[in-house]
Amino acid sequence: MKRISPHCILMLFATLPSIGSSDDVQFQQLVSGCRASLRGMKVIDQNNVIATGSNSTAILTQDGGRSWVRLNVAELSELDFRDIETTGDGSLILMSTGPAEKSQIFRSEDMGQSWNVVHRNQESQGFFNGMAFTVDGFGLLVGDPIDGQLFLLNTSDFGKSWKRMPGPKLLDGEYGFAASGTGIVLGDEGQAWITTGAAAARVFNTTNHGQSWNVATTPIRTGEVSEGIFSIAFHGTSNGVIVGGDYKQPEIATANCAVTSNGGRDWSLAKVQMPHKACVRFMDSKRVLAVGRTGVMLSTDRGANWHTVSESNGTAAKFVWDLRSVRARVDRDKNFFVIAPR
Repeated sequence: MKRISPHCILMLFATLPSIGSSDDVQFQQLVSGCRASLRGMKVIDQNNVIATGSNSTAILTQDGGRSWVRLNVAELSELDFRDIETTGDGSLILMSTGPAEKSQIFRSEDMGQSWNVVHRNQESQGFFNGMAFTVDGFGLLVGDPIDGQLFLLNTSDFGKSWKRMPGPKLLDGEYGFAASGTGIVLGDEGQAWITTGAAAARVFNTTNHGQSWNVATTPIRTGEVSEGIFSIAFHGTSNGVIVGGDYKQPEIATANCAVTSNGGRDWSLAKVQMPHKACVRFMDSKRVLAVGRTGVMLSTDRGANWHTVSESNGTAAKFVWDLRSVRARVDRDKNFFVIAPR
């Protein structure tokens, strides 16, 4: 591992007060010393965090962000690591995105000290967008459509091997975004939700590990190639939030956030809208955080109303208590990390 000198990119660490106290979020800037554009992040606990991004960058802190080291993942220097996840057996799964063979899956069993390529995309139109796992070793990866179908890979052995599975039909010009790898979320009993944008902003839902799919149209802005849903989060299987917008015109603050209370069958616009956001995560049953180049916003009512808590721009947010992480533990101080370039 190569130790990084401190400059350029910041990771914001924050503490969210407990229920019943002030809703304000206190931020502390943590310098990572990395020049890459960071997009992916996995918070393992309040000390161990891995962030990933452009130029084959993967960096690790083991002291809560005070110092960072670079992990050697791939010989190629131009890979773009957009998503990193932990599995139920303690392994790390890292996804690169890009056309054709630039989309790859790496696996580590020793906290990133060594990596193996477990899948390399062979489809000329292939482009990986994001992935998610459950505690029992099941994982699902979603990519851009091929031949009019959503591209899907699944694994049942904690990411050691992957296979293609049929995906639902998409409309012409409909596809997902690889913003922070959070356009997909899994439940513990076969549920999955996947988001799209461009020609249509829809949410696809399965309750049987992808053997069949339902689809819901959402009120999120769409129609342009830069518009649609960028991130989805659920607390349980009923209450969900989606965020997005137009990344080319991020200041537009209409039809960028919607909520559901029936598992994604129906979506309605949030009462208070926001400019474009790239990632959304639940902190607990009511509090939700959304981040993007337009700042950080907090909701205390499952996404219905929002207020700005930081003007710092961000691309991803993960918590010590992260519902997507099967190894995460509840931190009573509600500590979380937000990636934010200086």
